[in-house]
Amino acid sequence: MPFPADTEGFHEASVFIENEGELLPDGAAFDRWKASLLINRKDSPIEHRNWKRWRDVEAYLEGYGYDLVRWFRALAVFPVPSWELTLRIGHELGIPVTWDRLLVLSRMPILQSERIDERLRQDMLKGLNRQDEDTARWVVQEELSAVQVITSGTHAQAELETALAIQAFALDPYEPANQDAIRFLLTNGHLSRAQEAELNGITNKVSIGRNMQIKGATSSSELPPLTIKEWLANEAPPAESPPPVAPTETEKMESHPLPYGFCAYLGIHTAVGIGVAHGWNRYPLSLGVWFTSRCSSTEERGGIEGLSFCQRNCRHR
Repeated sequence: MPFPADTEGFHEASVFIENEGELLPDGAAFDRWKASLLINRKDSPIEHRNWKRWRDVEAYLEGYGYDLVRWFRALAVFPVPSWELTLRIGHELGIPVTWDRLLVLSRMPILQSERIDERLRQDMLKGLNRQDEDTARWVVQEELSAVQVITSGTHAQAELETALAIQAFALDPYEPANQDAIRFLLTNGHLSRAQEAELNGITNKVSIGRNMQIKGATSSSELPPLTIKEWLANEAPPAESPPPVAPTETEKMESHPLPYGFCAYLGIHTAVGIGVAHGWNRYPLSLGVWFTSRCSSTEERGGIEGLSFCQRNCRHR
């Protein structure tokens, strides 16, 4: 005797067993009983649906409530479906993970395949709100990080690290380390077309959100879509200018001939005046110190060369 596999069907089966399978004596009793089970059921048929088209998938899920639509849409943050991620994401979204809801999901061919169709996945991501997306990506990041040690040194390591870089960038696109990781993957050709398309969607969402805050735009159609490469180019830090090179003494004298000439002239005359008054040999070193203390700028101190010249020649006299 067949019964539905959900909790209601289990209840009917238990009642049938308790009554020891007794039916009315006429032959139509079973048909009437089966019809009575179907009257109150609202199962969405799984046949004749295009499971690669989001509106068909959404119509199937809406028959069981909005929570299932929200839950399944959040699974699009990672292209490879798994029951571990499905259960964890549903739990973190605050959706009750019940037997009946898992039964509805298990009937979908999408979750029985190796990968979610990429076009379907991009359509799912477009309508995913930011809070649910961040929650789901955080779950994926944690689950992938948990197996990072296991994949070390294997062929799966590069694929895992690429997936982690994408999740980290999606969670915090303005973090310089996350931007540098994506630049490296793009430059070295480590991203597939599907991964690049996902990053384009992420940067487009971020750009629209920021421009709506800054410019007060009310519609995303007012803004052109921004690819990941264009977005990273706009976010690139300005190139650092080289440190200034200190000019040589010759360049200083050429650029400021008057202060240098005047200071040299003043230095020589000061040296001569003090030397005549006190004798050349008493203050041969103090002249430079005295004059330097009275020169307020670097250019004025160029006159010290004149003092040094005078002192050197005065010592030989």
